[in-house]
Amino acid sequence: MSVSAHSTMVRILFTSCAFVAPSQAFSQELGDLGSVPTEEIEYSPFINDDFPNQVFFGDTHLHTAYSADAGLVGAILTPVDAYRFAKGEEVMSSNGVPARLQQPLDWLVVTDHAENLGLPIALEEDSPILRANDWGRKSARFTRRARMNPERWRMTHGCKMRLTS
Repeated sequence: MSVSAHSTMVRILFTSCAFVAPSQAFSQELGDLGSVPTEEIEYSPFINDDFPNQVFFGDTHLHTAYSADAGLVGAILTPVDAYRFAKGEEVMSSNGVPARLQQPLDWLVVTDHAENLGLPIALEEDSPILRANDWGRKSARFTRRARMNPERWRMTHGCKMRLTS
């Protein structure tokens, strides 16, 4: 038998099987399809039902304008503003756009640093308390210079500091 004849016979065999197999499956008796079981299936309860049943959503790490690492790069929200925001109230973001959550948070943790707490606000207001020591005077002088020429500040320091006139 030649290769082409063998190939043709194999094709015929596979084609026949493809038509015969489904017809055998369709010829089976399916029984009564109209009846649906009415009894409820009972499942066992959880054995150790000691996991939380409620899930809460919030923020565990928020810095406000009181923290140097946030306030010196433009954060303007105070802890009171952060609380209002978490409750779903509208606040003004640091880029001047109103911001509001679609759904209030269940909890919020304000994690401002104790070190230099309030420094950004003191610098912004040019507070007299900064003149009490050398470091404060130096920081206030630096901020005043940056305030006079904000574009130069951005080019040399690569950061956007909130500077008001």
